[in-house]
Amino acid sequence: REKEALGFFISGHPLDRYREVVRAFDTCTTAKLKDRMGEPVELACVVTAVARQVSRRDGSEWGKITIEDFQGTAQVLAFKDIWQSYKETLRQDAVVLLKGKVSGRERDEDDPPIFLDSVEPLDAVPNSGRLAVQIELDTASDLTGDAFREAKAIMGDHLGGAPLEFVVGEANGVPAPRLRARSVKLAADRETIQALEAVFGKGRVGLRRL
Repeated sequence: REKEALGFFISGHPLDRYREVVRAFDTCTTAKLKDRMGEPVELACVVTAVARQVSRRDGSEWGKITIEDFQGTAQVLAFKDIWQSYKETLRQDAVVLLKGKVSGRERDEDDPPIFLDSVEPLDAVPNSGRLAVQIELDTASDLTGDAFREAKAIMGDHLGGAPLEFVVGEANGVPAPRLRARSVKLAADRETIQALEAVFGKGRVGLRRL
């Protein structure tokens, strides 16, 4: 509850440990919502406030949720069945991946809310089968030798649910095929990426959305 008490996250933003996942999903950000009015969006964020509301028209319960990402804050509105389905996930301080539609109403153009469609804990995404761990190599010969043996030992300590892929550098301007390991699946997290970057180099290991 740092955000509620202090107005900012003193120990670091809760999304920091998911930067690679956010990058792979190429999600929208709160800063871009004005440019996406009336469109569906996917957004990784932390829930900073939840307010239960009751409709004056029919007495149904709905939720007004405040979210924050690296760019700013926004409001999310969840009505009726959507609210009932996801209100347990939408807890304060929850780090989530949400899908919804940005309001297209003219009256909302200064600060458009998102009408929620679905939400899931961001923790569930890395090993959900929707991401692969990708390693970039200069040549196919990089798949042999001491460095690769070292990498195999590291992989054994970071097993998970994400397929492992290798992308070999272009030859004469023609991209090489993407190679997928048959039997190895890794944890799609920052720890895995950093451990493998120590072998293959900074920026050569990342996540790819499948």
